[in-house]
Amino acid sequence: MIWEAKGAMQKAVLESVATMVCAGGSAGTYKSETLLVDAVQEYQKPNFHGILFRESFPELSRGLIPRAHAIYSQMGATYNAQEHSFHWPWGAVTRFGYLGRDEDVHQHQGPRYSWIGIDESTHMTEPRIRYILSRLGSTDPSLHIRMRLATNPGGPGHALHLHLFLGNRCPHCEIGGKEAGRIYKDATWLSDKLPIGLTTQYIFGKWDPNGLLPNYDKQLRTQGQGFAKQLLDVWRSRQQYTECGGHLRH
Repeated sequence: MIWEAKGAMQKAVLESVATMVCAGGSAGTYKSETLLVDAVQEYQKPNFHGILFRESFPELSRGLIPRAHAIYSQMGATYNAQEHSFHWPWGAVTRFGYLGRDEDVHQHQGPRYSWIGIDESTHMTEPRIRYILSRLGSTDPSLHIRMRLATNPGGPGHALHLHLFLGNRCPHCEIGGKEAGRIYKDATWLSDKLPIGLTTQYIFGKWDPNGLLPNYDKQLRTQGQGFAKQLLDVWRSRQQYTECGGHLRH
């Protein structure tokens, strides 16, 4: 199988050395696909154990798992329908899980994962993301231990993401926050301001009218002016905005 990044955002996520990366910004930038590909960058290592979460299992079964089939089956993986996991003959595993409630994290008290992904991560609360991060780790020093998040604006985890990755500042209309693309070492949790102790990075993706979805903006504009602006965020400067587009603020 030959796969190529469809844009700068995908390439930046796949090459990032940060432990926690959030791919955010406009809709139509293939953030979910980026997670699926990043999840198996180390599939040839027998100790690789990854897991990709969404809020509910139907969201997995309708979208992510079928798309994973198309990619992973060409890489030698077999699918276990009972465990919702892909297995390679040498031991590598990529699983799929859901976190619909804060209590769902307790299903993962035992396992440790060398890669954790959360699709539509602003739908998750801080307790879910915080606990699952405690499951990140491996005794294999050759693995790149990391968490990858992907999201559009809005949801109960919106304020957490703004705090953690952007320093509580909307990059459209405020100055002094964290810069997209830069790796930081000082991130804290929103609730109690305790340090996370891991490197973080926000990678912005914008919709490309010359890409694979040239007319996607017409669909998004039907959502109304405010929400459409969030989904079609074009990363204009402070001076260019007369009102905040707020890809994470609003």
